[in-house]
Amino acid sequence: MEDKLGNLQVLRQFQNKQVVINYYEKDELVRREGFFFINIEMKEGSIHFIREKNKDFILSIHDDFQFTQQSEFKHYYFLENTDERVELYFP
Repeated sequence: MEDKLGNLQVLRQFQNKQVVINYYEKDELVRREGFFFINIEMKEGSIHFIREKNKDFILSIHDDFQFTQQSEFKHYYFLENTDERVELYFP
């Protein structure tokens, strides 16, 4: 997983911020999450958004995901494979 997701560590730069997470299946938006978090931790197969008073939010990462930073907007990232896409935006 490290080869495809090696740049995932760039997400650790975000602390005490808000994130918007959009889930797509075959280009159709199926779910959206938005919340504030304290920091981000990487664990095997997942990204943990540590929150102050709420339960941590855990984003599972599929083995076939590719991680890319998008240039359209600042702080906009994709995790995607052929059928799914997860967009992470840090406003």
